[in-house]
Amino acid sequence: MMRFACVKQIEIIGEAANFITTENKELFTDTEWRQIVGMRHVLVHEYFGIDFNLIWQVIIGDLPNLKEKISTVLLKPL
Repeated sequence: MMRFACVKQIEIIGEAANFITTENKELFTDTEWRQIVGMRHVLVHEYFGIDFNLIWQVIIGDLPNLKEKISTVLLKPL
């Protein structure tokens, strides 16, 4: 159940990244937007071939950095 919950959360992150405007993506060129959205597409359509070791590596290695970047954007005053 935990594995599938992790996959679902990465799918949601990818879906949200897909709706970020091009202008906003250009402000954060160091973020791999296409990879984030691409991973979402793979997870949604590759039902039986999901590499859970890769998922865990994304959770441990990539998501903390992404969270930090997004947090700094969300905390900026408008």
